[in-house]
Amino acid sequence: MNRSAAQIHGMDVLCMVMPEEEDHIQRKLASVIGKGVKVIDLYSYGPAYGGYDHWSESFSQARGVATFVRYLAKTEDVLYPGKPRKPEVAVIHSATDDIWKDHNEGEMVTHASFHNGKYVYLALLHDQVPIDFIDEIEIEKGRLKEYKAAYLSSEYLRTKTQETLVEWVRDGGYLWTDGFSATGDEYGQPSEILLPVLGIKDCKIQKSERRDYSPERGVSTHDRLDTITFNDTGATLDAIGMRVAFSLSDPAATRVLATFTDQSPAIIEHDYGKGKVHYAGTMAGISYRSTVNKKSGRIETDYRDVNRRVITDFPASVGIEKPLTCSVPMVEADLLESEEGIGVVLANYAAEEPLAEVKLSIMAHRVITSVLSAKRGELPFAYDKRTKTVDVTLPLEIVDILVLN
Repeated sequence: MNRSAAQIHGMDVLCMVMPEEEDHIQRKLASVIGKGVKVIDLYSYGPAYGGYDHWSESFSQARGVATFVRYLAKTEDVLYPGKPRKPEVAVIHSATDDIWKDHNEGEMVTHASFHNGKYVYLALLHDQVPIDFIDEIEIEKGRLKEYKAAYLSSEYLRTKTQETLVEWVRDGGYLWTDGFSATGDEYGQPSEILLPVLGIKDCKIQKSERRDYSPERGVSTHDRLDTITFNDTGATLDAIGMRVAFSLSDPAATRVLATFTDQSPAIIEHDYGKGKVHYAGTMAGISYRSTVNKKSGRIETDYRDVNRRVITDFPASVGIEKPLTCSVPMVEADLLESEEGIGVVLANYAAEEPLAEVKLSIMAHRVITSVLSAKRGELPFAYDKRTKTVDVTLPLEIVDILVLN
């Protein structure tokens, strides 16, 4: 989010990276470098005898930092001036939602739509879909026109922002949304501005009885409210956190992609003007996270492909082109580009053990004569002159950085 804000003023981004063990600190550093961060603060080195977040006595972190910095030294000439390509997808951040979070619950509870949105973003990250964040004010200024598609998972949204979204979709924008998004305005009052755009009416919301949506102790304890079945494959997933029963307001312009157990629509795609809306009648991010059992000191690898596709099928269905594709979901693969070349920063979040084979297809937009791995040296590759696409295959242990020239 800081990166998206910094772009407006052409500023560099700083990231503070908390202490971790050897493997995890490498993944963290790869993740932030790949997003375009130029200044890294590794927190307090120490020694700090009264604190807990220094790492001067952690040989594990020292090894991890040293290993990653060596990779960085080999590739910095490309990575430091490098920037991500302009994404075609924006994720909408609502300050209004932050203000009103939990207000209507009458008790201190974990903010459901915040965590839901966080895991929507994580699913996109796991599918290597690059995004920018955009807030309500920037949308009202017209900046949403810079993007082909947008994701919305906030309950409360300014009225003017909602009205701008209506116009954007009518003019050809593609909107993904889920659950009870934009059903309230900046005054905490109910809003139905977006319902005709979504193509739904007569909504009845069933919420989970549990109120804790935190990843540490909450999401995995929620009961299934219903089962969602995809019409094309028959694959199923649990509706977690919320089940929205609704009817179609414009059946002729709507396609039902998945149904609940009673055969009522659960996921739909609705044409509106020149644009299109994809709506899921559950909290798709919470449902994605619900299959994961958090274990201290371990990366989370229990995410299911079928839960992820509720979120990630949309960009490809509306013609979004990713700068690269990766054969293994949950490998972070970020592209940074400059006049010096193309850098691809890889982080293995798919498994604790090494991956024997990761296939990348990279849209280079230039002639490529060499592909170098910071870990393995020169790599064999295939280059398609017509599409200017590079195909390369490599094993991946924890992290690696590729440089294409």
